[in-house]
Amino acid sequence: MYTYENLISDLKMGREIEFKYNNSIFGICHWKEGWAFSRDNKKLYDYHEDVIELIKKISIDNRTLKEIFRQSLYEEDSLYIM
Repeated sequence: MYTYENLISDLKMGREIEFKYNNSIFGICHWKEGWAFSRDNKKLYDYHEDVIELIKKISIDNRTLKEIFRQSLYEEDSLYIM
């Protein structure tokens, strides 16, 4: 099982993450402008230099990423780590 701690570790190493939750595809990706969070290929937050600061702000349907990953609410077979 992929945990929230795995997510943090992978992002700190510069890896990018995609996953499906509530029938939408979400991504945390790095662009030349900084880190971005998207839903169905639409950027939801301003770019951030620090990916950890970005993920602290993310809320999906009133749930934090910590909740979504600790409770395994995402579709596990949809997880893609780049």
